Amino acid sequence: MNSHTQNLLGIRPSLPVEPTDDSEMAHFQVNTLRPILKMQHDLILKIFKSYLQEVKTDLSHRSEKQQRDFIEQALVKQASLKFTLLGVIVGHFTAEEYAVYQHHQKDILKRLVRFLSKRIFDGLQ
Repeated sequence: MNSHTQNLLGIRPSLPVEPTDDSEMAHFQVNTLRPILKMQHDLILKIFKSYLQEVKTDLSHRSEKQQRDFIEQALVKQASLKFTLLGVIVGHFTAEEYAVYQHHQKDILKRLVRFLSKRIFDGLQ
């Protein structure tokens, strides 16, 4: 393992979560996605709050369902927001993790949108 990979892995928080099964995706989710999302939590929220200011939207007066729907739709339909947040996450992948990401990109992107949506909603509460 090269020093760059060791550095990337070394800055991630450790989470007391085990994969639900032995699949490559379950391990990737637990060992890569969740730690990076936790590590980047504050930046993810800051980016989304900036987006809310940009589109002049206040979610505080909306129901929880409306807030969740707005967040999810923003992550799906607003390409610049989506790709900025993805860059914040993918930029912390090792070369090996990026290879897994490339191979399972469609599934990982779906998971990331779901995880980001939940993390943003919870962080705004």
